[in-house]
Amino acid sequence: MKETLIQKSVLDYLRLSGYFAVRLNNIPTPLGDGKYRPVAMKGLPDAHVDVVVDGLPISVWIEFKNDKGRLSPNQKAVMEKIKTYGGFYFVIRSIDEMERAIKEVIHEVRGRLHSMTFSGETNGGTKGK
Repeated sequence: MKETLIQKSVLDYLRLSGYFAVRLNNIPTPLGDGKYRPVAMKGLPDAHVDVVVDGLPISVWIEFKNDKGRLSPNQKAVMEKIKTYGGFYFVIRSIDEMERAIKEVIHEVRGRLHSMTFSGETNGGTKGK
């Protein structure tokens, strides 16, 4: 299946399911004189989705690939940058994979929230000054 069809199908599914999903157009734009305006960022994912977990909007970055598609070096660098700070980045090849990714995000975020301790202490380590 072509990546464009996978992208359209998954984005349609997400929107119909109530998610805020945006395709990120990151292709060179013709300027009319034979030159092109460069892309905004090399390796930028194809789409961004907000997954709301317990009232918190969570950013999820999506790169669409067909069965044989692989990440470019720039895409790998962006993926690593996003994952470095605990962000979510997925390579998606089908609606089923997108559904699994959403479940993984929800599970991971709930685990992170559960592990946080709210003791009432401020940054200085003293309670309610």
